[in-house]
Amino acid sequence: MVVRRFVCLLAGLIIFCSVSIGSAQTITTGNLLAQSEYQTPYYIVDSGVPGSTVMIIGGTHGNEQAGWEAVSLLQSEYSQSIRKVERGRLIIIPKANIRGVNRFVRLMERDDLNRCYPGDENGSPAERLANQITTIMQTYQVDAVIDCHESLKYANSGGLGNLIIATSGPARTLAKGAVNYINAHTQPRTANQSWRIGGYPIKGSTAWQAGQLQRNGFTIETCVKDKLADRIAHQIMVIEFLLAKHQI
Repeated sequence: MVVRRFVCLLAGLIIFCSVSIGSAQTITTGNLLAQSEYQTPYYIVDSGVPGSTVMIIGGTHGNEQAGWEAVSLLQSEYSQSIRKVERGRLIIIPKANIRGVNRFVRLMERDDLNRCYPGDENGSPAERLANQITTIMQTYQVDAVIDCHESLKYANSGGLGNLIIATSGPARTLAKGAVNYINAHTQPRTANQSWRIGGYPIKGSTAWQAGQLQRNGFTIETCVKDKLADRIAHQIMVIEFLLAKHQI
């Protein structure tokens, strides 16, 4: 198998492309907020077969560990061909707020990335990151965006834990299906741990921005009261369900 590498520029983003010739699946890597202290990688896994495009994001909030752990694990498995995209493509951003992840804090400096969409190319670091993620959504015409989060409390105790928040239209139907699926395949110890469908994405959030582009937007919320290993597994379970429904 021959591998060719090259560098290109797209909307101010540095993209390092690796094309595997002789293999159906190719992986392109690039950096958001390139050459800054907030630089964070993203990966495009392309099956080479026409189909849907789904974006998966972890680390929007740096202290919501199960989200970025789950997305990082998926990225590693796709990169090692442990998992394969059979049709369409995935855009994976494992640790969007990478500085927040490294410091285990929610915000990017003083800004909440999940309130900064569609972003501003000349704004704060969080606004510039939101702008670049929005640019990728538009450039690759994503069909769905899945943003992975965590909450301190369960949904029926004043938090958002074990909720799937979705935009209107088909996304709501898919979210309900995902709730039924995860409840049928897990064994909650209490009623609090049962999964539910939440409301609509808050303005300025990643999932909200997907809705503004008339795309399916989802926010997955696990609860930190559960074991980390279970939370990661639940994140991946919901992601797998949604990818299957988008025929990825």
